[in-house]
Amino acid sequence: MSSPEPAPPANGAATLARHCRASKPRLALGILLVGALALRIAHVLALRGDVLFDHPMLDEGAYVQDALGILRGQPPQLPFWHPPGLAYAMAAIFGIAGPSLLILRCLQALLATLCVALTYGLGRRLFSVRVGLVAAALAAGHGVLVFEAGELLPATWIMVFSTLGLYLLVVALDRQDWRWSGLCGATFGIAAQFSPLVLVFMPLAGLAAWAAAAGRRRLWVLAALVLGTASTLAPTALYNYQKTGDVVLVSTNGGLNFYLGNNENYLRTFALRPGMAWDELTLEPRRAGIPDLADRSRYFYKKGLAYIETWPAYAAWNFAYKLYGAVHGAEIPRDADLYAFRAQSPVLRVLVWPRPFYFPNALLMPMAVAGGVACLARRRQGRVAAWFFLSQIVVLAVFFSSSRHRAPLLPVACLLAVVAAREIWHLLRSRSHKGLALAGTATVAVLGMSVFVPAEANLQFPGELDFYRGIAWMQHRKDPSTAVKALGAAIAANPGDARYWRVLGMAQQQLGTEDEAMASWMKSAELDPVDLWPRRAMSSALAQRGDYAGAQAQLEANLKVPVPWPGALAEDHFQLAQLRVGLRAHRAVADHLREVLRLDPTLWRLKVPPLARDMMAAQVGRDAHLWLVIGDLFRQDGDEAMARQSWTHAARWTPDPATSAELARRSQGL
Repeated sequence: MSSPEPAPPANGAATLARHCRASKPRLALGILLVGALALRIAHVLALRGDVLFDHPMLDEGAYVQDALGILRGQPPQLPFWHPPGLAYAMAAIFGIAGPSLLILRCLQALLATLCVALTYGLGRRLFSVRVGLVAAALAAGHGVLVFEAGELLPATWIMVFSTLGLYLLVVALDRQDWRWSGLCGATFGIAAQFSPLVLVFMPLAGLAAWAAAAGRRRLWVLAALVLGTASTLAPTALYNYQKTGDVVLVSTNGGLNFYLGNNENYLRTFALRPGMAWDELTLEPRRAGIPDLADRSRYFYKKGLAYIETWPAYAAWNFAYKLYGAVHGAEIPRDADLYAFRAQSPVLRVLVWPRPFYFPNALLMPMAVAGGVACLARRRQGRVAAWFFLSQIVVLAVFFSSSRHRAPLLPVACLLAVVAAREIWHLLRSRSHKGLALAGTATVAVLGMSVFVPAEANLQFPGELDFYRGIAWMQHRKDPSTAVKALGAAIAANPGDARYWRVLGMAQQQLGTEDEAMASWMKSAELDPVDLWPRRAMSSALAQRGDYAGAQAQLEANLKVPVPWPGALAEDHFQLAQLRVGLRAHRAVADHLREVLRLDPTLWRLKVPPLARDMMAAQVGRDAHLWLVIGDLFRQDGDEAMARQSWTHAARWTPDPATSAELARRSQGL
């Protein structure tokens, strides 16, 4: 007798239905991830034909050079100036895949796509699958995140590790598990290697962990969070201390960034571009006798705090103004203007719109703030996301905000914006007056922000991309002809920028058209008299032609410039001394060298001893008085060996036996 066939389980249809419902979000997420990666790769490939793709400038170029230096066994200057995370991550990628910036950018695109998945996971855990999917869709198609994936800057890395850390924190709070808490701390510690500002959130994370756990678990969870963070921060801090003796947690650029956002001329300092004015600011601690990088950072922190203490009302208004800029929809440029790249990238032209719309952040940021406030007020499960977003917005306002600095917050902003939209929708469906009020307030906020635009958002750098292309063609591709064309395009866009004329002259000099080069340098000097370099370049070119009178005239014109830092003129005095050695104007040589030592002892020690040795070897400057003065100056600077050599040399050119004997005694008496 055969056994009966087993009957299908009664709940089979229900199980299948649940499986189908569960697979739909995964399918939707998979489609979103494919689309997100495709957008980012398409944007990267659209930029590939630009010379700046392989030869980036400013901070991008500095990170790439630091990474290549690490591979050569030459780590960045210590203590670290920039947070070292990106340079070492790049070095690891270069070590495996070779120094290809295309591969690096594509890997960043993959990382940015991973963050879309993290946004979904965070939304699903904190709210619902639907909220997670909508937030992930916003992050997948957010033009700023697409742009940052192609930039060789820390934004994408900060975003990935901070979002992952937030996700791990939510898991740790749900499970009250110290192991997840430790992983969360370690992840935020890694994020801090790319930007120490994320550490501002850690006390709030600790409070959340303390409140979520009970009994002894509180201590375990909190201790794991602290130790996890310390475990990934300690290597950098110890490395900085071992190499320099300075206590530097991550990097030393914080002081300068703090001062840039906290001074009586904030808009001016924020808008500074590389050049004479920027060098004047950044070298200020060195001129004050502070050579150490860590002490320079403290110098700027103290200077910014002194401003706040002296002008508290104005500082409070400045903070509120920067806070408004941090939540405004406009993309504030820093190293690069995102809107300028729309011309090269069809993806950006669709996903990011400039004024008057400022899409997408003109809608996203006000809604994210509203969502954060709603979570703090009503939704306990979303408070950690709200605290992270709002704390980071506040710390940006303490320093200064820009598009690249705000970008790491955008995945969480997408999530909170969806929460706010859902809240408003539910209130409107219930025909609540509160819902109408909230919707009206949101509309007024968005429209108001389109009218009241922060001044930083109006900053434009016309022609700057062509300017940096010209530098790349000249320095890296060794093609001054193409460089001249790029620089000509930059000047056509902005003929009043002295930097463009200055570099155009350098490219023209490489082409051998020195008359055109000197005309460009003259234009640069007229536009920016405080920049002393163009006249120095003209002086050098004229001296090579044998026009020593013209060469002197250019340097003497520099000496009449009312520079804010007199030490800047030391180089002009040194070059005049060199010129007048050849003209045998020995008394003038002595006077100029005296000024070099007075204005800039560092320049003296760097340049004058080699000059003196060359003059001795070539038997130039046969004047006892000249060498007597030079010897006295070396003694004044504490260089006894060079002082003795100078006096000994002076004794060779004096016909007076008494003077010769005095010089010999002086030399022996050192």
